[in-house]
Amino acid sequence: MVGGRKQDPVRQHLTFLGDGKVRCIYCQKEGRWSKPSYWREHFGKKCVIQCSGQPERVRLYYELSYDAEKDAQAASGSKNGGDKSDSGVSKKRGAGQTGAYKRHKGPKKASQFKEPGDSCDTPALMQTVCAQAGTHADNIDEGGKGALALPIYLSTTFEKPLSGHYEDGPGYLYSRASNPTRTVLEDLLRDLEGGCGALAFASGNAAMTATIMALCTPGDVIILPDDLYHGTRTLCTAVLERWGLRIVEVDQTQIDSVRRALEVHKARVRMLIMETPSNPTLKVVDIALIASTCREAEVISLVDNTWQTPILCRPLTVAYGVDVVVHSVTKYMGGHGDVLGGAVICAPFNTHMFEQIKVVATNTGGNMDPWHAYLAVRGLRTLNLRMEGHCRSAMIIAQHLSNNENIEVVHYPGLPTHPQHALAGRQTGGMYGGMLSIVVKGGAAGAKAAVARAQLFRRATSLGSTESLIEHRRSVEPPNSNTPPGLLRISVGLESVQMLMNDLDYMLKTPPPPPTASLLLGPIQNGPMPSSNMLSITQGTSPDAHSQISVLAAAPPVEHLPSVATTQQQVAQDQAQAQAQAQAQAQAQAHVLQQQQHHVQQQTHAHVHQQQAAQTQVHAQTQAQVHQQAQAQVQQQQQHQQHQHQQAQAAQQQAEQAEQVRQQQQQQQQQQQIAQQAQQAAQQAAQAQQMQHGLVQHHQQQQQQAQANILAQQHALQTNSQAQQLQHNLSIGSMGLAPPPSDPANPNQY
Repeated sequence: MVGGRKQDPVRQHLTFLGDGKVRCIYCQKEGRWSKPSYWREHFGKKCVIQCSGQPERVRLYYELSYDAEKDAQAASGSKNGGDKSDSGVSKKRGAGQTGAYKRHKGPKKASQFKEPGDSCDTPALMQTVCAQAGTHADNIDEGGKGALALPIYLSTTFEKPLSGHYEDGPGYLYSRASNPTRTVLEDLLRDLEGGCGALAFASGNAAMTATIMALCTPGDVIILPDDLYHGTRTLCTAVLERWGLRIVEVDQTQIDSVRRALEVHKARVRMLIMETPSNPTLKVVDIALIASTCREAEVISLVDNTWQTPILCRPLTVAYGVDVVVHSVTKYMGGHGDVLGGAVICAPFNTHMFEQIKVVATNTGGNMDPWHAYLAVRGLRTLNLRMEGHCRSAMIIAQHLSNNENIEVVHYPGLPTHPQHALAGRQTGGMYGGMLSIVVKGGAAGAKAAVARAQLFRRATSLGSTESLIEHRRSVEPPNSNTPPGLLRISVGLESVQMLMNDLDYMLKTPPPPPTASLLLGPIQNGPMPSSNMLSITQGTSPDAHSQISVLAAAPPVEHLPSVATTQQQVAQDQAQAQAQAQAQAQAQAHVLQQQQHHVQQQTHAHVHQQQAAQTQVHAQTQAQVHQQAQAQVQQQQQHQQHQHQQAQAAQQQAEQAEQVRQQQQQQQQQQQIAQQAQQAAQQAAQAQQMQHGLVQHHQQQQQQAQANILAQQHALQTNSQAQQLQHNLSIGSMGLAPPPSDPANPNQY
């Protein structure tokens, strides 16, 4: 329901392109949404038969358009005067158009359709699609051999047609990209969830990894619930955070917490992952409300729908509006504990997301192999029946355990005490799933002791298979897990629910109810009731298996009384026979009870002996451990002393080496100083030589200057003497005196 009115079911098979344009998700035909009647006729007649080529959809739409009254008229031969053959098929109807699959323009009213998003109540359509899963993969009309079992295509590569183009053939190139067997599984998952496409992976974690890698980028924020599968949390925190993603955990049962986280990280929030019910405390979140909040914030909403399966809830329908659904096919879809796989399905309006995830899946190579795809299809053929059995038994067991004094709390959405009981009922249509968890008194020790006494439950991880499993969850989760230490997670299988409750009572040290003639191994369905003279009693749990003892009471059948009056003697005889029979039955019952008590006593003694032996073994192991610890401590001390001695030797060696290095450095420094001094002395000697040479030159220059001065003085004196002589001569001549005769022997006389 959206906006207070029912949505046209044709919408879920159309992709809305904007501006009023739509496209058929099967044949890709485009048109306008303004003509919904055209699209109803399109899906009712043409697309289902001519375009999709998938008989599952043919059955889906023909069963929706089934008109019981007209079909009965056709079978009686009264419809349009049509002749009826021996098989009851009208000749005017055409080959293959019989019963509920007759050709029809469409339902007379939309209410005959399964409302998109209505919480799944295992409708007849889904039941039929599951039951005939894969039976048309080898359709003889499409060139196959007509095998009803799904063929397994193990080929890794496929031959091109004569044209050389793969698109002209079936379209298969390489099994890493697509494989015919895997395609059948993917188409089936797409139809069950109501999406635009599905991709099958080698595991649930591979599916989650490819989805996050395709839709998120480094720096984006992913919002997780505070309680979820530890593999998803480890994937995000230990692997994807290293690639730049940021992880934020909030309590998604509180919508205010979700809105606050979106507001705080609104700039970078890219995806919000929901897991409902959560693993392992089974919290239930409002899928539609959170998906609507994500749309307003433009955030991708993803739901891990592994525990619910499309039988209980279909988050991709318009009632919820989720963008992407992820499954671990290993669990309920495989259903037999022999399949490892995962799947991603995108909403009809998210074809672009589907293509992005497909690119990552093709190029990273995490796709499912053909053999596991075949096993998954085989498991899906009984999915709806198995889910009914899981849910029914889980509800009975949860109600039974809620009164156990050794249990602190039972986590199961089907119980009225569950905080989200009403919400879970609306989302799953009153089928609350096959998983539950209990918190045992005594913490981890009490929980582990209870699991150790399990005899019918298998002590193993995983879930969703036909056998019941029990697990101390904290033991397999990381150290920083939020799971309570005393929590046991229970996957309810398809065994007798009475036997499962007996085993749980034995594990939790609760005595089973006293045996009575009406206590059977389980409810007898579709079979005769036991005879009145058969006494069936359920024995206590033995180490090997549960056993049943049947004692035939020695009592003949009661004959019919005659119709005439009987005498008092006959009445007395009848009373005596009745008393004898009652006494025989009482003796037989007493004998059986004595045998059972004896058997219980033997079991008790054996159990006590086992406990004593276990205690003795534990004591011996403890002493051995103490001795080993003492030896280990001595060895550690010796190793520590050796290590200290080695460290001292190493320190001494290091000191000696340091001293040698210091001496070498000093020698080098002294040599450098001597060399420097010698160099300085040589420089000083050179300078002295230069100074001496300069002084010699200066002395020579002084001598030369002195000689020059002497010569100059002599020349001046000579010149002065000559001048005086000349002046004298001039003075004599003026006086008329003859000059003195020259003396040739004295050239300096003048």
